[in-house]
Amino acid sequence: RSSDLYHAVMPATYSLSRYPSALLVLLLLSLAMASEPLRCAPCTDERVALCPSVTLDCPELAREQGCGCCLTCALPRGAPCGVHTSRCGRGLICQPRPGDLRSLHALIRGQGLCVDLEEMER
Repeated sequence: RSSDLYHAVMPATYSLSRYPSALLVLLLLSLAMASEPLRCAPCTDERVALCPSVTLDCPELAREQGCGCCLTCALPRGAPCGVHTSRCGRGLICQPRPGDLRSLHALIRGQGLCVDLEEMER
């Protein structure tokens, strides 16, 4: 019979509900791995050498978003910003426009605004 052949070839499977301690160990391992911080690769001379040059008229330099090693020109107050744009300048933060009902969508699309951090804290 084909079912006999199946059971002879396939190893027995075990339900985790039969082994609650194994389930607990798997749960704890997954939580421990999820709480690990994101670690960026170091900025080597080779990686920095590949960075584009920044214009001389840039008033403030900022590091690329995420784990980037390159410097870019920081965005001024009132400039459009988002997840994939340059960073806002010192003392500024990228926020969705007032009244924007889809704030995450706006930030992903670069439709936020660089605003004073102090204004946001009030």
